[in-house]
Amino acid sequence: MAISRPVDPAVIARCPSISTRLLVTLAALLLIAGCGPQPYDPGLLRSPGFGTAEGERRSWTFSHHASTDSYELTIDQGVAAIRRVGPEPWAFLAQMLPEGSIEQLAGRRLVFAVELRGQLDTTEWGKPFEPTGLLAKMWHRPGDGARGAHALLGSERVHSERLPLPGDASLPDWKRHTLEFDTPETLSRLQIAIVMSTGGTLEMRNPSLHIVEPD
Repeated sequence: MAISRPVDPAVIARCPSISTRLLVTLAALLLIAGCGPQPYDPGLLRSPGFGTAEGERRSWTFSHHASTDSYELTIDQGVAAIRRVGPEPWAFLAQMLPEGSIEQLAGRRLVFAVELRGQLDTTEWGKPFEPTGLLAKMWHRPGDGARGAHALLGSERVHSERLPLPGDASLPDWKRHTLEFDTPETLSRLQIAIVMSTGGTLEMRNPSLHIVEPD
């Protein structure tokens, strides 16, 4: 029959090196668990590593206002970085959601999130025409109450939701930023993006898009 007894403090006192090593080991394990990268679920997004993982299909597009020499994009080990090097007002890294997923996203609340780090400034290129930050762009067909050209031509309307960052934001450490938004019942297309429109460099990693389920 197994018998368990409490540890005699005198035994621990006679073996300080063992108890000290044990405490140091436990503290190190707790530190690693608390400070290491946290797992996350990319949800509806494809290529969450921006196409860097082996066998991962790249689903992101890098778009510019006009010329392609004002912003530089680099991708390394799942981290994308956009650096401004010229006068064009904006560039963005975006993903268009597949047509097959639009029906389940119509009339829902979604949350787009990404970890950001970087240093922005307005000293060289001035204040941005539109804010740097997260963007959700939605196309939807006009409903019964549509007016004007949209109703006449049956064309799609577009509206956007944003999470803006200050043009001179300092983000020395990784921090997760979240944009929560509602989609219209008549949603026909959906694009999410990270916009860069000021001086400096903006890094991003671990993007995700999820449906917010009602309570």
